[in-house]
Amino acid sequence: MCEDENLVRRQSLFTLNKDKIQRSINNIGSCIQKFSSELCGHQSQQSVDIDDRVNEVRDLLMKEFQSNTEKYDENDIALILQHSEYRYVERFLERQKYCVEECVKMIKDTLRWRKEEGLSNLTDYSFPELCYSIGFQYIYEFDCDHNSVVHIRFKFYHKYNQHFVNLMEKYFCYLAFKADQIGAQLNTGWILVADLTSVSVRQWDLQHFLWLLKIYTNYCPFGLRKVIIYNIAWFLKPILNAAYAVIPQHIKNIMYVVHADQLHSFIPKANLPKYLGGCSHIDHHRPPCDHSLPSIYAYMSAKYGMCFSEVRNVMKKYEKLIDDDDH
Repeated sequence: MCEDENLVRRQSLFTLNKDKIQRSINNIGSCIQKFSSELCGHQSQQSVDIDDRVNEVRDLLMKEFQSNTEKYDENDIALILQHSEYRYVERFLERQKYCVEECVKMIKDTLRWRKEEGLSNLTDYSFPELCYSIGFQYIYEFDCDHNSVVHIRFKFYHKYNQHFVNLMEKYFCYLAFKADQIGAQLNTGWILVADLTSVSVRQWDLQHFLWLLKIYTNYCPFGLRKVIIYNIAWFLKPILNAAYAVIPQHIKNIMYVVHADQLHSFIPKANLPKYLGGCSHIDHHRPPCDHSLPSIYAYMSAKYGMCFSEVRNVMKKYEKLIDDDDH
C-alpha cells in the first residue's frame, strides 16, 4: 500500500514539475516573440528613418543644384540624385554618421572639387599610355572579401616634374572613384595596397601622403575597407610612425602593415600579379580599353603647355624606371 502511495506521489510531483517546465517554456517563448516584434519594429523604424534622411539629402541637394548650376557637372548631379547601384547618398550619409547637414556639405564639396579638377567626364581612355605602361597605379582583381583592389607602387613616385605629378594624382582620383563604383555594384567596397618595395628615403613625400589622406577624408563616400602598407623598409618605419599623428582614427582602424608572406591572407595568390608573389597572368600594364590613347607628348602639351623637349627629358627617366622594373 505504501509503495502505491509513493508511486502516486511521484507521479503527481512529475506532473507538477512538467507543468512548471511547460509554463516556463511558454513564458520564455512569449518573451522571445515580444522581443522579436520589438526588434523588427525598431529595425523597421530605423530603416524608415534612414530612408527619410536619404530623401531629405536629395531634396536639399536638388535645391542647391538648381540655385548654383554652374558649380556642378550635370553628369555628377545625375549620378548622385538617381537611385543607382552606387548608393552614393546612402554611403555619404554613412561616412557622416547619418548627419544630414554634414552629408549635404560633403557631397557639395565633393562635386565642386570634381568639376574644378576636371574629373567628372573622365574615362579609361582619357589618360596617356604612360599611366598604364609604367604600372604605377592600377586596379587589379579582388581581395578575399571580394573588394576591388587599387595598387600603388611607390617606387615609381618621383617628382621629376610637377605637371607629371599632377597627371598621376588625377589618374589616382579616377581609379579610386572607379574602384569605389565596382565595390558598390557588388555591395562590397575597395581596398588600397601601398607597395613600398624599393622605396628610398628621398622618395618619401609627406605632402603627397597628406594629399592622399585629404582625398579620401574629404571626397569619398563610405567604401574603403582596408589600407595595406606592404613591404615597408626598416628605415621608413620611423617616418610612418611619425605620420600616424596626422592620420584620422577611422583610417588607422583599417590600416595594416604587412610583409610578403602576409599579403596572401588579404588577397588570394590567384588575384595577384607575379611581382607580388601571385600567379595571375593578367597584365597590369595593359589598358582596360580598346580605344587609342593620347600620346604623352600631345597630352602634356594640351593640358599643361609643355613643349616636346621638356616632356622628352622627363620621359627618359620614366623609360629607365620601366626598363629596370621586375614587372
